[in-house]
This record gives sequence, C-alpha cells and structure tokens, in this order.
Amino acid sequence: MVDKKKNSTDKGKSSLDTSLKDLAELAIEGLKEDHRKEFEADIVYLNQIRSHFYNNFHRFKSRFVKGYEILIEELSNENRKIE
Repeated sequence: MVDKKKNSTDKGKSSLDTSLKDLAELAIEGLKEDHRKEFEADIVYLNQIRSHFYNNFHRFKSRFVKGYEILIEELSNENRKIE
C-alpha cells in the first residue's frame, strides 16, 4: 500500500516537473521573441543614427566645399577689380 502511494506521488511529481519544465520553456521562448524584437528595434535605431551621421557628414562636407568655392570665387572677383 505504501508503494502505491509512493508511485502515485512520484507520478504526480513527475507530471508537475514536466508541466513546470514546459511552462519554463514557454516562458523562455516568449522572452527570446521579445528580446529579438527589442534587439531588432535597437538595430533599426542604430541604423537610423548611422544614417543621420552619414547624411549630416555629407551635408557638412558639401556645404563646406561650397563655402570655399564661393570664397575663392569672391577673392578672384576682388582680385580682378584691383587689376
């Protein structure tokens, strides 16, 4: 009789352990998916930041070059006026 109780208790523990393991696996999978979504959002954000730096750098460079071109042109015009 003690063996029957022990067997049913062991089956109950085994079933409970299996259920807990399954629940833990589901929770981990859910966390992995959330983490992937957050990670992908971070990657998108980082790409946006890179894009802003890249675009701002090119905008700065083109304006800087344009400024020098205008400056050289004006100096050239002033030099012609003097001559």
